[in-house]
Amino acid sequence: MKVSVRIDDVCPLIQYNGEWRAGSQRDDPYFGSYSDGGTFTLTQSNDASATINFNGTGITVYGAKRGNHNLFSTSLDGDVRTGNGQSTTGETFKQTLFDSSTIGNGPHTLVIRDASTNPDPAQSFFDIDYVVIETEVEGSQNIHIEDTDKAFVYGPAGASWNTVPPQLSAFSQASGHSTSSAQASVTLHFTGSAVDIFGLVCSTCGEYWAAVDGGSPVTLSAYNKDWTKPQTLLYMARGLNEGPHTITLTNLAADNGNMLNVDYAVVYGNNPSAGSTSGGGGNGNGGGNGNGNGNGGSNGSESQNAGGSSSSNSVPVGAVVGGVLGGLAVLIVGLVFVIWFMRKKRRDEQLHPISPTSMGAAPGMYGPSSVVSSHLAARPFHLPPAGPQGYGSASGYAGSTGAPSTYGGPGFAGVGAGDYGQQSYEQQYQQAYPQAYHQQHQQQYATLPVGPPSHSGSASLPYLQSDVSGPSQRPMSVSSMDDTPPDYAAATLMGAAPPTVPVRRKN
Repeated sequence: MKVSVRIDDVCPLIQYNGEWRAGSQRDDPYFGSYSDGGTFTLTQSNDASATINFNGTGITVYGAKRGNHNLFSTSLDGDVRTGNGQSTTGETFKQTLFDSSTIGNGPHTLVIRDASTNPDPAQSFFDIDYVVIETEVEGSQNIHIEDTDKAFVYGPAGASWNTVPPQLSAFSQASGHSTSSAQASVTLHFTGSAVDIFGLVCSTCGEYWAAVDGGSPVTLSAYNKDWTKPQTLLYMARGLNEGPHTITLTNLAADNGNMLNVDYAVVYGNNPSAGSTSGGGGNGNGGGNGNGNGNGGSNGSESQNAGGSSSSNSVPVGAVVGGVLGGLAVLIVGLVFVIWFMRKKRRDEQLHPISPTSMGAAPGMYGPSSVVSSHLAARPFHLPPAGPQGYGSASGYAGSTGAPSTYGGPGFAGVGAGDYGQQSYEQQYQQAYPQAYHQQHQQQYATLPVGPPSHSGSASLPYLQSDVSGPSQRPMSVSSMDDTPPDYAAATLMGAAPPTVPVRRKN
């Protein structure tokens, strides 16, 4: 992007050497014909010169052509030319004294001298009104950074900076920083490819250093004995690589009380920003150098460019939006996790595994991982009711009176009075093995509720056959007197079978 920078004759980037002074309304009736309210700098000495160091593609010097002016010379990078500032047709102002718009982009030096050949001092005047420098910067945007932005870092510790410079109301946004402390400095952190810093020239201002990315400083002077002008260009850097950079101004305070006053900065680039502190992309070339007299009028500098501009005094909107969205994402993930955890916990509470021993299972009957649904434990086993082939009325068994007879062996809920020779099997087992009967009675009978007999005509196990792998545990019915009594251990699911008790038969 092409950027035209207009600097007034009082700008520190113009170094005056020799006898120069400011034009005044008292001495010149045409004072108001000069730009910026009548500021111009003039000389009548052949020893006077003005030097401008810049980085750009062209430069144009403007001044007056009048009847009492004479010859002058210019030297651009060693190329010397002679110009004539005299006018024979009347007083003319804002005239082009020198123009070079065909030079390559880069650092250049222009020196202008009074080269009058008229021996009459009253006919050997030469003056400078303002200068326009053509520059090229990478990118098409620029931002305005106020002195109150955090990108400006004031120091060092102990240095005295204040916010009440002279003519504060004429500063950009009526804000500025000022110091009279020797070695007090201000560093601007920015990202871009070019920068301009503006401040104040005045009679109490002094010399300062300007350095880019910690490089060698150049010496400039904001001193002007005749004018106090805010918003004047203090330093211009071009030719920087696009990226983060720093620029530092240091107050030298050569004379006690000399001030450095900072107003604002303009940064150029593809996506310029303020506040970066990472390493820069290389040093560029600054505009201006050393120790001018500062004589003459004063005027604020102006920058003209084709790119868009914006103000940078706040946190980037993208960073704020990104932070808010990131926080919301974390909250949503956390909420989903809590809901999942609570549902899982609820399912676990509803699906408690039941130990096989709660059903009265004998040790070793099932593996450690066997799980049986709790609702099956409440279904006791019953023998079928007495009938023609039932155990209570079978031929050869006592007590065939037709009353139902239920075996009451260990693990069975039924405790009916079957009469194997006046005693039920349970009674005989209790008498023969009282200790075993007592232990099983406490451990087993207390855990199995008694229910009504099955109406299906067959025994009902306390679980479905399909729920337990392995051979069926259902007892077989006895079909005749010669059959062996049922295997109670298999039917009760309660450990080893009790010893066989002989059955007394009737003869």
